[in-house]
Amino acid sequence: MKEIVFSNSLVSIGDSAFLGSGLSSITFPNSLKYIGDWAFSECGGSFSPLGGMVLPDSMDYIGEWAFCNMHHLLSVKIPENIKEVKRMTFSGCNNLRDVYLPNTVTAIGEKAFMNCLKLSNINIPESLTSIGDSAFDSCI
Repeated sequence: MKEIVFSNSLVSIGDSAFLGSGLSSITFPNSLKYIGDWAFSECGGSFSPLGGMVLPDSMDYIGEWAFCNMHHLLSVKIPENIKEVKRMTFSGCNNLRDVYLPNTVTAIGEKAFMNCLKLSNINIPESLTSIGDSAFDSCI
């Protein structure tokens, strides 16, 4: 499976739903609220021709390891309703360069961005009160 377009009625994507699937293109619906643990981990491709991922503003939960080891992901914008970047959410995304965190994020979990070797631009919002162990380990 290389491409998927979800219907506008989709609200939740469960744990490991697309783990290792090799997706190279995905369109998230504006209705999406929940992405479970490991949901898109180890997918082979990026989420647009430019390698960027914009999660819909409707999202209020992103699980642990949800996007880890997505080697072609270049950028991500976290939605306003997200309060925490969970443990290992983007760990191993070794080409991830740009991350936008909204002012609603209060915590970055353990190893959330570990081994994001090319991470060069991330805003740290004033709302942030906690950064977990090894959150940015092995980032340049």
